[in-house]
Formats: sequence, C-alpha cells, structure tokens
Amino acid sequence: MRRLTLAFFALLVIGCATDMDRHIGKLIPGEARDGYRILTYRVPTAPNYPLNSPDAEKRRIRWLEMELTDNGYRTDNYVIVSREAIVKPTWTEQHDLYYQLKAYKK
Repeated sequence: MRRLTLAFFALLVIGCATDMDRHIGKLIPGEARDGYRILTYRVPTAPNYPLNSPDAEKRRIRWLEMELTDNGYRTDNYVIVSREAIVKPTWTEQHDLYYQLKAYKK
C-alpha cells in the first residue's frame, strides 16, 4: 500500500511539473483581421522537451491551448499556419519554436 501511495504522488508531481512548464512559452499578439487574430506562440525546446519528439510536441500544443484559453481565444477553432525552429546559440542544440496561428475570440 505504501508503494502504491508513493507511486501515485510521484506521478502527480510529474504531471503537475509538465503543466507548470507551460509558462516558458509566450503568446504574442499580432494583426487583427476579419473575425480572427494572427498570433505567434514562442516556446523554447529543452532537453526534456526536444525539438522532434512527438510527446514534447503534444505538450507544447497543450500549453498553447492553455494560453489561448487564458487569453479568451477558442481552442476548438484555431489553425497553426506555420511552425519554425530557430537555433539558439548555446552549447547544447536548443531552439526557439515559433508557431504562427489564426485564432478566434470566444
């Protein structure tokens, strides 16, 4: 029973940490158009969130959707127009990812 309890708390902490990491990203407002706005979402890669990892990409999209919700945009009707990785000058291969998207207010 004790092992089960410890395992549960470990998973809880890991799950919370990944959602807390979402604050490393930044939603940048752009041009308002007819009914929608062009936004840029910038988020860095990291050793635990590598550039081409499907799991890391799912987390980044989840963070993006949280940022959209926090800022009054719909998560059921947005379009990612582009995704571009820019290399950061560090001793490890890290990138800033830029997602450009069309988003609609609630």
